[in-house]
Amino acid sequence: MSQHLLAYLSGGKLFLSHGGAAFRAVESEFVEGMKGRLQSIQKRNEWKTSGTGAQFMGVRPSLDGADVSGLVCRFTGMSLCGASRLRYSLQTDSVGGLFDYSVSEKEEKRLLHKEYFNVSDIDVHPETGETVCSAAFNTGVTNIALVSGNSVEQLTEGDSFDEAPRWIPGSKGRIVFQSAGIARSGEGFYAGHGNTCVMTLDLRAGTLETALEDPAFDFLAPQYDENGSLYCIRRRYEENANRVTLLSSLKDLVFFPVRIVRAVVGYLNFFSMIYSNEPLI
Repeated sequence: MSQHLLAYLSGGKLFLSHGGAAFRAVESEFVEGMKGRLQSIQKRNEWKTSGTGAQFMGVRPSLDGADVSGLVCRFTGMSLCGASRLRYSLQTDSVGGLFDYSVSEKEEKRLLHKEYFNVSDIDVHPETGETVCSAAFNTGVTNIALVSGNSVEQLTEGDSFDEAPRWIPGSKGRIVFQSAGIARSGEGFYAGHGNTCVMTLDLRAGTLETALEDPAFDFLAPQYDENGSLYCIRRRYEENANRVTLLSSLKDLVFFPVRIVRAVVGYLNFFSMIYSNEPLI
């Protein structure tokens, strides 16, 4: 990134430093606007859940103390797209979006937002301005996608974790990313994943190639430099500890009655708290 602009993600928040200043957290205008609209709706409907209005509507006051100011928002990716501009992706409970941010003017520009738009690991092409990212789906898979204007094009498919895409310098249509295949049980449930390899995708030629793979290792966060050298993090591959085994199946069978009892007690305790404000246990 530029020597005058430093940024990083931590705990779902975005921090940046410009011109040697101290790091500060970026607040999204889009999210603040959502909070304001939710608070306005809450105030308009407040009579239904308090006082005589609640009695008339037959509604009991809420016990959870929910506050719309606690709306969950996570920054999931960011990329430099100019000397003093950032592009970032963020995700709320139900809406995700892509935004440009002017560091000098502290101004946010919304590029795209959709319901359940869940992307991360974004990277902006320095010439075309197109954004490549990893997109998560409700099936549990993560594939590579291309965002151009208001359109989102899925570039990879299959039962896999395709993540951390980066444009290859000196090209307008080549991408490098990490990929790991997903293993599933006979019933279709997730049972683990294979080792992570490095793949390259040529958008113009429509070709997909394996650049680096070793069954004994994971290769993560791959990037090419201007000289064509590939850099990545290498770690020893370990089979997923949550895979289904005979021992885990026997444990599930033995503890099944205990879990059922706990679930029933928890369910009854929940209703006891709502209607009498007293726990069963």
